[in-house]
Amino acid sequence: MKKLLATAALLVAGIFVFSGCTKQVATKLNANWQKTSAYDQNYYELLEYSVAFSDADSTYSLKIVPDLENSSYVVETQALASENIDGTTYYDIYYLRSELTMAAQYVDKDTNKVVAQFGGTYDTSEADSDDVDTIVTEIWFHSLKATQEREYNLEPIRSVKTVRSHVPNNVNDTTLSLYNYSVTTVYNDSCTSATISYKDLWGELSDEDKKVSDSVTKETHPQDGKSVTLKDLQKRFTAFDNAQLYFAARGINFKSGSSNTLNIVGEAGSQEITLSCSELSTRKAGSLTLDGKELGSDLDIPVSVVSFAITSNGKNSGQPKKVYFAQKSDGAENTYYNLPVRIEEAGFFAMGIMQYTLRSASHTKA
Repeated sequence: MKKLLATAALLVAGIFVFSGCTKQVATKLNANWQKTSAYDQNYYELLEYSVAFSDADSTYSLKIVPDLENSSYVVETQALASENIDGTTYYDIYYLRSELTMAAQYVDKDTNKVVAQFGGTYDTSEADSDDVDTIVTEIWFHSLKATQEREYNLEPIRSVKTVRSHVPNNVNDTTLSLYNYSVTTVYNDSCTSATISYKDLWGELSDEDKKVSDSVTKETHPQDGKSVTLKDLQKRFTAFDNAQLYFAARGINFKSGSSNTLNIVGEAGSQEITLSCSELSTRKAGSLTLDGKELGSDLDIPVSVVSFAITSNGKNSGQPKKVYFAQKSDGAENTYYNLPVRIEEAGFFAMGIMQYTLRSASHTKA
């Protein structure tokens, strides 16, 4: 039986080949994540989100029951005056780290039996409890600085994605595989090529070690030890790493009805993604605290509503993401840093929609 993760990994082999017009449609960015446009070498930001889940009427034999109180999403970004990365010293760059922590149960829809549970506090008489699922991303990327030789546009340098996740083996199955792996992407100086390397983190697994429970088995990542090189990343559109996507999007001055297409590099290789702004609107601040100050639940924050959709041959494919970015008023100080105040994206293998609502944003390092 072919596992879902193995299927996804095979997508890497199908590297997108560009054709037709080869003139790049570049996306220029502004430092909207700062108070002012001048580069701030002391820039720091910590974003903390609450997590919610909207269930979907999926075709899976399993359903997911998240423990939201024990789940979290945190994003930390800081400017680095200098950093040695793989033997090369880079100056005036950013480092971003995000961590999604999910506690949940998988339940058999037919029998209502708990087949797996991880993180949180559960009744161990129903099923063995395992460690929480996590997705940690780290990325080092250039700032918007300009030198005599070139201008920089947040080009990625290196990213690492570390995943520990329970994965359903099949839509019609009630067993799961537990994966533990990392994906490292290294870019050349101009971000025109990248090498993606895959590493399984379980080490050698005996048959005894593999079995977590009757329903869960530890599995080796299908691409373990392999690497893929991508080329011509900037041939059609500006390229970014998926780990920096929401940060980079803050640099776009969205207008109602506007559209921007980027080339995004992630675990499954390179893909084109279109950012479409459906409207400029407002959103209540709710319980958001900004730099230690509660904004007040009735405060209206101007936002742009932006959908992120993978495109193939000019058509959308896969589940889109929707992000509400705080917006900057013309000529005014950037009060809200173009913060992503709400994020909606498919979760748990399209079994529903994950919703992350910004609760705290701080620009002072503790």
